[in-house]
Amino acid sequence: MNQFDVSEYLRLLRQRGCAIGDPFEFRHVTGSTNDDAKRAAREGCVVGATFLADEQTGGRGRRGRQWVSNAGEALLFSVVVRPRLRPQELSNLTLAVGLGVREALARHCAPAPRLK
Repeated sequence: MNQFDVSEYLRLLRQRGCAIGDPFEFRHVTGSTNDDAKRAAREGCVVGATFLADEQTGGRGRRGRQWVSNAGEALLFSVVVRPRLRPQELSNLTLAVGLGVREALARHCAPAPRLK
């Protein structure tokens, strides 16, 4: 398994002028990237702040289900956004973003990634 190269990621991010992904925090292991992002959002971080981990030990999925992933098994990240949506519309955003990421990755991965 390849190690995530933080310095190469940051170099490419700046080279391409991406607004999402900076600031960036990488952890080999975290309880939940979503918890990391929520904490930063409450502390006033900027839109686009991104939190990535190799392994997640305490994530939660839909309906409170546990979402644990060992290193190298999944793409685990959360991005801080502040959309102007009503709460009942947020699940549509989550689904749309997941499908968009899957579609982008499918062009470069075999077999195509699956959504959980």
